[in-house]
Amino acid sequence: MQNNVVFWSDDALQNIQSALEQAALIVGTSDTVFGFLAVPTQAGFEVLNRVKGRSEKPYLVLVGSQQDALALCAEQDRQKLQRLMSHFWPGPLTLIVRAKESVPSYMKSKEGTIAMRLPDHTGLQKLLKRIPVLFSTSANYAGHPVPHDKKDVDPTIIAQCAYFVLDEHSQSQPSLPSTILDCTEEPFKIVREGAISRARIAQVCDQ
Repeated sequence: MQNNVVFWSDDALQNIQSALEQAALIVGTSDTVFGFLAVPTQAGFEVLNRVKGRSEKPYLVLVGSQQDALALCAEQDRQKLQRLMSHFWPGPLTLIVRAKESVPSYMKSKEGTIAMRLPDHTGLQKLLKRIPVLFSTSANYAGHPVPHDKKDVDPTIIAQCAYFVLDEHSQSQPSLPSTILDCTEEPFKIVREGAISRARIAQVCDQ
């Protein structure tokens, strides 16, 4: 086992937090695919760009609670947003919303939007209690296949990260990525159908 491989344990969380706060990159399991984690700062953004090999679009933001998510949102239809959050979070639904003007430019798109998700993963939820907002993206080089298994993560990626964090009893990940829903205009629009079906989202939106 490589020196930087750890499990999502309480003992490891302090070291993971310290590495992230020093703008290091983490790679590990989630409730969807293997992903990168970085702090949502300019330094975190730059190291993620360097290793991922992209800079043309913003990264997903993982949040620790609905309140953390709403703190980043500009005024919009919060009733429907909160209904979606309450129904599908924690879980594999990514919501694209209009970001507050105060949100730094490196956290949002050129159009002023931000993509957010609360993961259904015990280790990540514990980490998000320590660092309530984190950048995340799939743990692959831009343009390369998304990793669903430990062996699919490029060893050169692991070598550039402070820690490779695994679940103790599984080395594979769920096969479907999150569903992405654009909530910036009415009606809300599915950008990518993943683990949550179009029909389930329509049912909640129409309530």
